[in-house]
Amino acid sequence: MEAKLDRIAEQLKALPLLSQVVEGHQHRLEELSKQIAVAAALVEDVKKEQAAAAASRAARIDGDSGGFFRLAKLKFPTFSGTFPRLWITKCTHYFEFYGMPMKMWVSWASMHMEGMAELWMMTYEKRHERDWGRFCEAVEERFGPYDHKQKLTALLDLRQEGIMTVSEYRDQFEERLYHAKLFDPVSSNCFDVALFIRGLREEIRDRMWQQTPATVDAAAQSALVQEALYNLVMQRAQRDPYKE
Repeated sequence: MEAKLDRIAEQLKALPLLSQVVEGHQHRLEELSKQIAVAAALVEDVKKEQAAAAASRAARIDGDSGGFFRLAKLKFPTFSGTFPRLWITKCTHYFEFYGMPMKMWVSWASMHMEGMAELWMMTYEKRHERDWGRFCEAVEERFGPYDHKQKLTALLDLRQEGIMTVSEYRDQFEERLYHAKLFDPVSSNCFDVALFIRGLREEIRDRMWQQTPATVDAAAQSALVQEALYNLVMQRAQRDPYKE
């Protein structure tokens, strides 16, 4: 009996030591849990960064290749020697919108030149580097002056003749005016209005000179009114040719 009591006493003495051991293990477990949580957070951050990088690469690939390949499915403006400035503007907008690298602009544009423009380009390529700015200057220098002269002459020669209505005359006038303004964008509204009135049919033109429209749009509206009044008078005259 005494021996059992001695063993129990020894075990009771060892309890504080066991308690310290258990507390030490618990502390280490808590530290380990904290380290695991930190590691998990770091892994999550790495995953997010990798996902963002992958999305960025996918966007660049889609912009660099997917957008470029779509170019082949769309109609690129061709050039045979007329409207050089308009063609250059269309080309520039096309390239910028679809993100084609600038080093490819001249080559791509040259594949869409026809006739005299294509022959000229074959000679140009042998003597010059493929620089877009210099290429545009060369195109305008070669084809611009003649094209400008043609468009300006067509504008100055335009007349409302035969059965042409004011609306039809206005459409032709504005089309030629816009082409002329590509080369001379600073012409005044006063000049444009005077040129518009000058080409109207005589019976309308004579009444228009008495007015002072500020723009071509205003002049066209007044001309339409004068045309309607003139047609009404002519219809009445045809119904009763003897009435004064």
